[in-house]
Amino acid sequence: MAEEPSGMTGVYAAAVTVFNDDLTINAAATLEHFEWLLDSGCDGVLVFGTTGEANSLSVAERLAFLKELGKTDIPRNKLMIGTGSPALPDSVALSRAAMEIGVYETLLLPPYYFKNPSEAGLRAYVEGVIDGVADEHLRILLYHFPQMAGVPWPDTLTEALVEDHNGVIVGMKDSSGDWDHMKDLLLKILGFRMFTGSEAHLSKVLDAGGPGTISATVNLTAPRAQKVFSGWKQEKDTVVDQAILDAQRDAFTGVPLVSAIKTALAIRRNKPQYRITRPPFRALSRDQEKALMDKVNAAFG
Repeated sequence: MAEEPSGMTGVYAAAVTVFNDDLTINAAATLEHFEWLLDSGCDGVLVFGTTGEANSLSVAERLAFLKELGKTDIPRNKLMIGTGSPALPDSVALSRAAMEIGVYETLLLPPYYFKNPSEAGLRAYVEGVIDGVADEHLRILLYHFPQMAGVPWPDTLTEALVEDHNGVIVGMKDSSGDWDHMKDLLLKILGFRMFTGSEAHLSKVLDAGGPGTISATVNLTAPRAQKVFSGWKQEKDTVVDQAILDAQRDAFTGVPLVSAIKTALAIRRNKPQYRITRPPFRALSRDQEKALMDKVNAAFG
């Protein structure tokens, strides 16, 4: 059943997508992982983010999976769908599909193939999505990840879009790692839902008025991240929990992040299928895996 947009806050995992041996999506295993995340401390799940290898999937595959997601009883207001694509019609189709299953929160990458687009061109893209979806329930968070996308959301455009499309453009997932950028937008735009892409900034973004984190490593760090978030809400001292959370996040430095997360999940959840990635991602080498798991086991216990 469709549910009204909730003004999502808290701890969100940018969830992995589980694949079969032939590299097709294992829908049942992926959906089970979403439910496991919600049982493990997540307030919600991002479907088809960077960690979900969305940009290694065809639009047809993503649409087919959303139909399967729509058959579940996972609360819709605990879900967010990544719908960004370089092609405007694809972004519209994915956003419409999210609306059809009652998921109103979407995460929009800029059209990332053409570099150095004008602000006018980016604005036309966003407004093309809004007009193409034509659904009053649509809520868009901009996905700011210039290191990966190669195209940022300019601050001046973000401010203008929020002003001109108040209630539709509601926030941002900032995976740049630039705390000053996050803080500045929170100061400039009243009520802006600035999610940090790293748990390392969770306490800071909450203190600055942000809603929480949407992070790749929350696939594993959810219990500790939730301790930080819940402690902050209760006005408790979260310094120790944040330090432990930082150490857990740091365990994944120095290796390809998506492959590392899927490897750690495969081992810690005893689900070998999780290791499989779509090209261009590759499995970790034995030496990489050993070094990773030594750090993960030390940080997580």
